[in-house]
Amino acid sequence: MFGLTIPGLPDWATLAVGLFALLVALLWAMLPFAVFGIKGRLESIEAQLQAVVDELRVLNDRVADAGPARRALDLGYAADAEPLRRPAPPRDAPLPSMSPPVPPPPVEPGLRAIPEPPPAPPSAPSRAADRPEPRLSWPPRR
Repeated sequence: MFGLTIPGLPDWATLAVGLFALLVALLWAMLPFAVFGIKGRLESIEAQLQAVVDELRVLNDRVADAGPARRALDLGYAADAEPLRRPAPPRDAPLPSMSPPVPPPPVEPGLRAIPEPPPAPPSAPSRAADRPEPRLSWPPRR
């Protein structure tokens, strides 16, 4: 075409790389305008969020002004009910252990513990004494 080819690649590869570079440059130039377009939408969402926060603040003030009898009635409890409290532990009670318990070793189903064989009586001759020692010259060198 124009004599601009990339060595080792077909002729159309130069055109593809050029078009890709042109597309990246065009998108890079359009990026600030996309950011400005999003800014307006974010400002409208921020205004809506502020309106919801204001409504929640008004509702919270209404509940606080209703008094304890109104709040207890709304929750379904008696107005003069005492809150339940856990009794304090005695001062001389030992503190609970801070380390976790050690679990027992795992047991696989169907397996039984194999008892150790009884030791051989001392008067029985051992078979190791009857065996010859291994040859240190094995294999023979040539």
